[in-house]
Amino acid sequence: MRMVWGGILLLLVGLLAGCPPVKLAAPVVVPPPISLAEQVARLNSRSAALADLKGHGKVTVTYFDADGSGHTHDADGTLLLHQHPDDAANPVDMLLLGRVVGQDAFEAGMNRTQYWMAVRLDAKHAYVGTVANMANVAAGVMPLRADRLVELLGITPLHNSSQQRLGMLVNEQNGTNEIYLTQVRPDGRSAIERVLVVDRLTGQVTQVRLYNPDGTLLAQAELTKYRPVNAADGGLPAAAPPEFPRHIVIEYPDRHVQRTARVILDLGNMAAVAPLAAKRFAMPDFAEQGLTVVDLDQSEKGDGVPVDHR
Repeated sequence: MRMVWGGILLLLVGLLAGCPPVKLAAPVVVPPPISLAEQVARLNSRSAALADLKGHGKVTVTYFDADGSGHTHDADGTLLLHQHPDDAANPVDMLLLGRVVGQDAFEAGMNRTQYWMAVRLDAKHAYVGTVANMANVAAGVMPLRADRLVELLGITPLHNSSQQRLGMLVNEQNGTNEIYLTQVRPDGRSAIERVLVVDRLTGQVTQVRLYNPDGTLLAQAELTKYRPVNAADGGLPAAAPPEFPRHIVIEYPDRHVQRTARVILDLGNMAAVAPLAAKRFAMPDFAEQGLTVVDLDQSEKGDGVPVDHR
């Protein structure tokens, strides 16, 4: 028996001697912390490089109607973004279109003065409002808060102002910087309005959270699968294009009824394009299209009882 075990041992030693050395993966080293000013400068530089974007891919929308019934639609999606950072109140125009079997199914949009969401399937409703009054619209009135969708993409420029303060929490445990945007109220009190989570290893915004004035979560976006944007139509040169997330999951939780509306974007193509014309972001005449129009500015003090103007 000793001779058998000795032979096996010699055989193993011989086999191991012929194996190449095992290469251990180098440990991941998270870059040292940077200042708030430097982090904001990096994010704003990326924002400026993504001034005009056009993307295509799959969009999945889950929302709830006035009766509480859930609806989910998978559509061919188009996303248009145009930035004008000179307008601090609304620095980005946005249009998200969804088509099913070649037919317009839904859209969500925003320009300098208006925002809207229209559903051409199921209930055939359009929810419209003005940017100046959107802070007074109560949660739950609109199936999906189109007025806040742009902020969840993590590309709007960040600035300190008399109404907004920026702060940063360095999280050494998970290697992130958390940028806090605090809104200063007329009475002098402040509340966190938005949080951006930046991965210090990649510099990418991986999560954005929006909060209601009472501190509860309004919406949250997870941004993954970053890839460089393409250059098209006179857009950015291909030398060092910035990156944009191709998989975006946005959730709008309703804490009152324990349900969550959701938008999932899977963008196969994202291109930096020449400046998009303002007319691309003009709100359609939904009443003329046969939709029931809900004017959010006419709701009773934002209590969720909209007026039908059809």
